[in-house]
Amino acid sequence: MHQAPTDVEAGFVAHRAGRLGEARRLYERALALEPGNCRTVFLLGRLNADDKQTGPAIVLFERCIRLQPALSIAHNALGNAWMDLGNVQLAAAAYRRAIECPEPCVEAFCNLGSICRGQGQVDEAISLYRRALAINHGFAEAWCNLGVAFKEQNRLDDAADAFRQALTIKPDMEDVHYNESHLLLLRGDFRRGWQEHEYRWTSVQSASRRQFAQPLWLGDASLQGKTILIHAEQGFGDTLQFLRYVPLVEERGAKIILEVQPALKNLVSTNSNLPGIFGRGEALPDFDFHCPLLSLPLAFSTDLDSIPSRNPYLFCPESHRPKWREILGTTARPRVGFVWFGNRQHKNDLNRSIPPAAAAQFLADAPVTLHCLQVGIRDPADAALAASPKMICHTDQIRDFSDTAAFVDQLDLVISVDTSVAHLAGGLGKPIWVLLPFAPDWRWLLDRDDSPWYPTARLFRQSAPRDWNSVLRTVCNALETFCLKVSQ
Repeated sequence: MHQAPTDVEAGFVAHRAGRLGEARRLYERALALEPGNCRTVFLLGRLNADDKQTGPAIVLFERCIRLQPALSIAHNALGNAWMDLGNVQLAAAAYRRAIECPEPCVEAFCNLGSICRGQGQVDEAISLYRRALAINHGFAEAWCNLGVAFKEQNRLDDAADAFRQALTIKPDMEDVHYNESHLLLLRGDFRRGWQEHEYRWTSVQSASRRQFAQPLWLGDASLQGKTILIHAEQGFGDTLQFLRYVPLVEERGAKIILEVQPALKNLVSTNSNLPGIFGRGEALPDFDFHCPLLSLPLAFSTDLDSIPSRNPYLFCPESHRPKWREILGTTARPRVGFVWFGNRQHKNDLNRSIPPAAAAQFLADAPVTLHCLQVGIRDPADAALAASPKMICHTDQIRDFSDTAAFVDQLDLVISVDTSVAHLAGGLGKPIWVLLPFAPDWRWLLDRDDSPWYPTARLFRQSAPRDWNSVLRTVCNALETFCLKVSQ
């Protein structure tokens, strides 16, 4: 004779099936009968976390830990809840308690490792991932995270081996394919890299994937007489870099509808005779196909020798030139723009942006007075830097990217970290010196001081993680030479 399932068991079945309301009623009824049942408390906490009720989830996980202090999965779940609230410090503390339990769950090692990586403590992250693998050698997520950490240390062969291990265990693991795509592109293996990069839509960018009834175009179907929506994705720099592909699509006989971030709409509108340019969120007309901007290299089978490098392919609005001519006036000295940080919310900001102290020393040593191209200045140290006597700051005059483009057009040179202004200057055909971290983004490739994407670019690379001082000393020396050439 079979016993009827308990409320906890029935609740668990409903929970896994996504029937959260039913599961909640069953868990709460079971908990009312047995308030000290740790498993029920934990499962109800997990349900609240799944239902985005993070505060109640935290209360339940803490209650569970009081009932069973050595329960690693409860500490780990508490850490996840604190991460959902953005409290990294409390999350890290919970993960550390989880890995100190007699029977630690491997997920906690990976979660704590991700926090360490985000804080620049890559060696500690690698140690944590290896500890997870010592417990469970077949934990594909740990292999994936280990590969990412190795890549951040420029240990590219080790990264490739770790990704290979992960795919041996889980061949269809989207996160591994996506992270491997960056490694392949960084090494110049564009054929495989663009294909793997499509995994972004089932991995890190799955939540932002656009759902259209019209089919995705990846170069196979004829566009003659058809209308295609090309839509921006990711950041401003990505849009500016890959706008170069729009004329190639037009050459296929297509009518193009182009959708970009609202902040770029005015600039893009002055650079195109397309009948339809829209800001994200505006109502779109009918179309037959669609393609995200960063899928166009795959559609055109781009390799290192076939990168569309028409230069310039961006132009500043004529209507903005008089304003910036008047603002900057005339001078016999070279005008050099400077950008020392990008989006402070970017996951790699710690590595790709220059700390204000290092940037201040560069200002003191630079043989020119620099023009501040920086926007989004909120930190007091950045504000003090912008107000330096060696910096001419016009930030309050920059309204949008059209202003930035016209500003850049009046300069002799732009020096920038890896952010949108670097792509804007490169697209405008302006000499651009890009300052790169030790582990660069894939688009800058390896071991070269030029870029196939931007013929006017010169790349300055760190030789050690976060060592900006040596990079900036090299830039100062290069500026001496640049000034002599300009003055001749």
